[in-house]
Amino acid sequence: MSEVQVQQVREDMERAAARKLQPHFIRSFFMAAFEHLGGSIREREPRRYEITHVPAPIRSRDRTIGRGQPLLRKYERVCFDKEEINVEGKPTAAFVCPGHPLLDATIDLILERYRDLLKRGAVLVDPTDDGDQVRALFYLEHSIQDARQEKSGRRRVVSRQMEFVEGDSDGCCTTAGYAPYLDYRPLTEEERPLVVQALEAEWLTGDLEARVVEHAVEHLVPVSYTHLTLPTIYSV
Repeated sequence: MSEVQVQQVREDMERAAARKLQPHFIRSFFMAAFEHLGGSIREREPRRYEITHVPAPIRSRDRTIGRGQPLLRKYERVCFDKEEINVEGKPTAAFVCPGHPLLDATIDLILERYRDLLKRGAVLVDPTDDGDQVRALFYLEHSIQDARQEKSGRRRVVSRQMEFVEGDSDGCCTTAGYAPYLDYRPLTEEERPLVVQALEAEWLTGDLEARVVEHAVEHLVPVSYTHLTLPTIYSV
């Protein structure tokens, strides 16, 4: 098997793993964020939930950014796995996934309130890496828009995907593949003193973000943008 084929197999496996785990991460994020914003949700059947209260800020945000039916004040059932939408003898569940107004409005509010905190990032350990070099992992949202406008006045997004780029102390940026963070873990208390000095390095405090975006524009945009002539927006 050639090196190119090996790389393709690896990417396919990473993509499959990311898709398989996606409902779990969406559920974990949504339930914590929704309750933080004042919502009430409880499990009624395994992996199926009842929402008894959708708070006003989430409903208001949906009226600003939403494109479809307005959010309800409560939901008899919601789920995060397609297999749980229909269960015999139970109410049909709304499938909460990317694109559902309940999730979109919740994400938009969390980003608005905590974007600065999220941009600070976190220090994690890659247990699969035997080296001792610090790497900076950036996630970028790649959005393609057309000329149509939504109710908010924003251009309509026709395509959105996540990209991951790593930067190192040599100033090099590389595409990190699909969901490279899946195996990362938090620092232990014993490890914390070991990274304090490394985090003060000049390459981390410089304009690394600009180099990451430049790499994305040069290497990632052409892959998904070959046949389109629409505006591309990157946010880190």
